[in-house]
Formats: sequence, C-alpha cells, structure tokens
Amino acid sequence: MSPLEENGYIGKQIQEWINRYRQEYTNWFALAEDLNRFAHRQMFGLEVNSGDISAILIATAFLRSLSAFQGVIILVERGMIYEGATLARSQIESMFVLCASVDDPEFAKQYILSHEANKLEAMKKLLRSSGNIRQVIGNSITSEDVEKLKAKLKCEGVRDIKIADVAKKTKLYDWYTVNYAFISMYATHPTAASLDQHCKPNSEGKVECFVWGPEARGIDRILSIAVEALIEILKHLSHHFGKDWQSDLERFDKRFRDLADGLTDFTISHVRT
Repeated sequence: MSPLEENGYIGKQIQEWINRYRQEYTNWFALAEDLNRFAHRQMFGLEVNSGDISAILIATAFLRSLSAFQGVIILVERGMIYEGATLARSQIESMFVLCASVDDPEFAKQYILSHEANKLEAMKKLLRSSGNIRQVIGNSITSEDVEKLKAKLKCEGVRDIKIADVAKKTKLYDWYTVNYAFISMYATHPTAASLDQHCKPNSEGKVECFVWGPEARGIDRILSIAVEALIEILKHLSHHFGKDWQSDLERFDKRFRDLADGLTDFTISHVRT
C-alpha cells in the first residue's frame, strides 16, 4: 500500500502532486500568490474607526475573504478541487457582504440586526429537535423565549437576510446566479451531479470503480474565480478606505484577463492523476 493510500491528502507523498500541479498551472499560482501578497500587506494598513459599523463589517469581511483565498490555494495545489471550490464559495459570500456594505451605507446595520432573525430560526429548530440533541448542546430555550424574541423582531421590523438578498444589494448578482450556483452544485453540496464525478463507468455505462485522490481538472477554473473575487474585493476596499491601489489592481486585472482568455470550459471533474 502506497503512502497516499495510507494517509491520503495529509501524507508526505502529497508533495509530489503539489509540485506537479504548481508546474502545470505555474501562471495561475504565481498570480494568486502575488495578489495574496499585495492583499495581505494592505490588511495591516487599514485604519478602522471603532464606532463605524460599516467599516467594521467591511474590514472583517475582508479578513474572512483573504483567509478563504489562501485556503483555496492550499487546497487546490493538493488537487483537492472540490474542497478548494467550497472555500471559494465562502470567499464569494464574504465578497457579497463587503461590497454591499460599501455600496449601501445602511446595509451594515440591517445585516447585523438580521443576526437576531437568524437566532430566532435557530431557536425554533432547537425546540423541534429531539431531546437527546438538545441535552448534548446544553440548550435551555423555551417556547416563551421564542415568542418573546419573535414579538421583539416584528416590532422592530427586523428580518432574516439571505445571501441571495445580499448579492442583490451589489452589482455582482451574476456572480450569485453563475459562479456561486455552479460551485454549489458541483462542489459544495453532495448533489447527484457532484457525487457522480467519483464514479468511473465501463463501456456499458455501469460503475466500474470509484475514483478518489488528487485531481487536476478545474484547478485553473477555481483559482480564476478566487482571484477575480479578491480583485473585486480590493477595488471596493480601496474605494471605501480611500486607498490609491488603482494602478496595482489594474495590473492584477490585466494578468487575470490574459490568463482567463485561455480557459476553455466551466467544468471541474475528477480525473485520477
């Protein structure tokens, strides 16, 4: 049994795949790492007023998006494209929150208050759950608590805000209907289409074997989504905080466009390498 079969992606042998994929997609990894270095440097230069709710939400969404971006690189270099795509999806969600906060000064307050609506839904679900589950998490919520919070939110006009609602607040709704939806269907969620990629059919169309392990197809596509999202995030960030990053971001955007012209399809799939 090989080390890969013993330890999978966390074994030392995975370095062989990292070297191979980084060589195969040299330009994409170089762009991602250069952009990350630039974004990481800017992170330490942000000055946020502790009383500015919008600025706090924008800054924290940036932090979350940047760590997700770095996670994408770490995962796809190992051939973990489904897992990398899942983190890219998280990065896109942070992008929606950040951009909505920049575009609409009132959004931050609404979004933060919506947490109470999320809390209400969680409380309802806990009450409907089995006694064993509630005992394990140490829950002591009562029906009276739910009704009290429900009345409070109705009086204040607070409602739940879904990620689709956030996306609509921006000029990036196409990201939600295309990139976000694609990643959700083929990577994040265990849909039939996603799980089917682990099945290798024979000549008769029947499942011959299951496929698992490092995979290459889709690395460039996932990196392209993550890179473009981070560029968009930095554009909004610079606008809100008055940073002069235009020339830098234009160079990154040109490098991205040049590489993106070479992308052929919008597919990620399991190809055992």
